[in-house]
Amino acid sequence: MGRDKQPQDFEEHQIARPIARAKWLLDPDATTSEPKDIHSILANLASASSDELLQLHTLNGALRDGGHDAAEDACRLGGIRISIDMLKSKRPEVLEKSLEALWLLVDDHDSCQELIQRNGHHEIWRILRRHRNDQLASNVFRLMAETLYGESRSSTFWKDGLDGHFLSEALDWSIQVALSSHSSHTLGFVCDVAALWLQRCPTGLEAVKALLHNVPALLQAMAVCPNNALLQHGCRLLWAMAEVTSRAQHVHARCWPESLGQPTLRALEEMKHMDLPPQVMHYHAMALLMVKRMMVGTEDSEAKSSASLDSMD
Repeated sequence: MGRDKQPQDFEEHQIARPIARAKWLLDPDATTSEPKDIHSILANLASASSDELLQLHTLNGALRDGGHDAAEDACRLGGIRISIDMLKSKRPEVLEKSLEALWLLVDDHDSCQELIQRNGHHEIWRILRRHRNDQLASNVFRLMAETLYGESRSSTFWKDGLDGHFLSEALDWSIQVALSSHSSHTLGFVCDVAALWLQRCPTGLEAVKALLHNVPALLQAMAVCPNNALLQHGCRLLWAMAEVTSRAQHVHARCWPESLGQPTLRALEEMKHMDLPPQVMHYHAMALLMVKRMMVGTEDSEAKSSASLDSMD
């Protein structure tokens, strides 16, 4: 499966895994009638005397105009390396365009692995720690929702790069954006990243606990902004949280309190009456089953613990 390159305000219904080169939809506002020389653009961008913002704007236009072939050429000519170097800029507008360039460049396994080998994810994540900027955050999660799937399960990034506290803050912020503007595409990307982190993070149950307080607001956002992308990735995040909880063999007390587990079940049950596309139905069914299993499992665990204590009296 492939994915189309769209302007950021386009609601993606599904992000294909893994990334693969396919057809590209051109941005009509960015297209020009004259071809652009990718080599010259990258040479100018790498020059210390160039106007970085202008050259990045030109590069992104060329990538949108040229599609598959332009991205191939740019990667071969060092486009990923140069774009990562631009992430060291202190100018938010340069960072924004650099992230867009990487989003346009990295769209297959080889280019994704180059990004990873150049420590790209660490550089991208540091942007959020240095700059509290809504547009930068949106660009970061749009990019990482695609490229993080290329990180191996043994990568140190899952422990040393991402962390639950910061992802919880990102969920808080993106939920508020969704509720206030009814534009939830960024929240979908954040849910996607958070779900993958939960599946690969070595801290297990502690990772789930870091995100538990986000669940009520997430359910509210999914009810207020029920677009397919958010429902898909929101359900996937709920599934991941419940799956990690169920998998933790050392649970002796309820991780999800009754006041959280039951509303989550009710919200997922209500979704059964919605007209959902197949990919959303898939993750919804997984989430519903796993939350039920998780709730039953913690109840059984508590009952066994209580019985064990009673036998000691």
